[in-house]
Amino acid sequence: MPKQNTLREAVQRYVAPFRDAIRCIAHGTLITSQEHVYRVNGVYSLILNNSDPVQLRSSPAISLSAGQRFRIVRDDDLERGPYRVHTVEYWYLFAADDDREMLTFHWTPAFFDVVEGTLLIALAIGGWSRHRGSARKVSRKASAA
Repeated sequence: MPKQNTLREAVQRYVAPFRDAIRCIAHGTLITSQEHVYRVNGVYSLILNNSDPVQLRSSPAISLSAGQRFRIVRDDDLERGPYRVHTVEYWYLFAADDDREMLTFHWTPAFFDVVEGTLLIALAIGGWSRHRGSARKVSRKASAA
């Protein structure tokens, strides 16, 4: 019987690929909210560099701001269980050194819906705002043709 993971191990498995990808392109540290106390169905934040932009390794004139929110859920799949983590929201912003947005990604499930075969997506329109210590993207729904 495979070893059952703990809540902390489930979070570590979720964070590792994000951390490794960030290390490839930028300097900075990922900060996980409530790192020592995890609960099933709890929603937690994973923020790059305490919400301060970091310079890209290949292009110091470009900075990255990034973060995710995730939920820990019970999963009875013996390969991974009894816990796994899934994304609740993510945001990534690449900006020039004059703070001009170059490329922004933001996803929240509330923005995804299928209406008569049209997928509604969240477009990165608007500015950054601070909300409970983490950067958030202000977005609007738009229809993709």
